[in-house]
Amino acid sequence: RLLLAMVPAPGPGKGFAAPGLVLLARDLQTGLDQILPDLVGLRWIEFSADGQTAWLLRSDGQTVTRLDLKTLAIGASYTLDSVFTGLDVMASGRYLLLSNRPRTQLEAQAITDHCGAVSGADNRGKEADRCHVGVIDLKTGASHTFATPAPALDVAFSAAHDELVLVWSSHLDGQPRATVAFYDPASQITTELVEIDNCGGALQRIPGSSLALMAPA
Repeated sequence: RLLLAMVPAPGPGKGFAAPGLVLLARDLQTGLDQILPDLVGLRWIEFSADGQTAWLLRSDGQTVTRLDLKTLAIGASYTLDSVFTGLDVMASGRYLLLSNRPRTQLEAQAITDHCGAVSGADNRGKEADRCHVGVIDLKTGASHTFATPAPALDVAFSAAHDELVLVWSSHLDGQPRATVAFYDPASQITTELVEIDNCGGALQRIPGSSLALMAPA
């Protein structure tokens, strides 16, 4: 019933001293708008599987804040030590996964095999690295960051366990090599690597199945 959008701050007459973009929530049943002045310059919004919670990646690229969609109350925040451009939510609600994976066709075309800064990321001189991945355990509140050997092209979640699934692409002796990695966030260990002689790309789970399809980017 809610529409969330970033809108220009109304201005000093409305209580905003500085320009910028703030979060607006529109009730689609009543048409009423509510501006949330504490949520300025968000990078990314993702929703829980039950539709009750929005997870907001703040402007610094390091802080994630919980928003209750029923009451619009701002909840707990979590801060990581790396900068990120987007996040994904595990269906079970246990983990948040932050990454700098490409989310548009243009970004995908710009990806190389090498780690490095994501163009346009700005956080007091710190840059988001394409190979950094962050995990927040919503049960314990703990978080950690790790690096993949090459830029993550896509992420998913295991259908059987609370595992993360990441895809990256590299070259071995001039030939493309796709890697699918299964990562256990609880033990912080990669439990399985599947390598395929092809370019890595989008990973799509088949609903109701333990199978997934991967297509080159």
